[in-house]
This record gives sequence, C-alpha cells and structure tokens, in this order.
Amino acid sequence: MALKTQDVLVLLKLVTERDESWTYRQLAAKLDLSSSQVHAAVRRIIRSGLALDENGHIRVHTRNLEEFLLHALRYLSVPERGPTSGREGTQ
Repeated sequence: MALKTQDVLVLLKLVTERDESWTYRQLAAKLDLSSSQVHAAVRRIIRSGLALDENGHIRVHTRNLEEFLLHALRYLSVPERGPTSGREGTQ
C-alpha cells in the first residue's frame, strides 16, 4: 500500500509527539482527521519503514524520515483542489 499525503502529516505529528503519550483519538483531533484515518496512516508509515512499532510504542525512524523528506517527498502526489460545492458564482 502506497503512502498518502495525509500520512506525511501524521508522520510529522508523531515526530512532535515523540516524548508524549498519545492515542489515535488525540492525534485525530489535533490533525482534524478521523481515528481510523490516523490508524491506517500509522500502519502505512510502519510498513514503509518510516516508523517502528516497539511493543505498542510507535517510534519514528529518523534516518529513514530524513531520507524520505530529502528525496521522496516531492514525488508524493498532492491532491488538487476541486470546485467548491454550493451556489458560489451562480445568480
């Protein structure tokens, strides 16, 4: 399974939370994502080798993260903003 752009957001949040105890619900609230989105993102992050699961404690693999940010981030597809819903621009 490929990484999604929201996975990078979750990954960077894990870096900022590394010394704190956190739950998926707490991360989801801080990132304005659902708990299931955060959980799926963490699974993809671990599978990609950017983090490790050490007995339930998720630890970011900083060397792999550095390599990813320097060389791969620009190749991650970025979603394009589509038209807004609603009646904007109609009379």
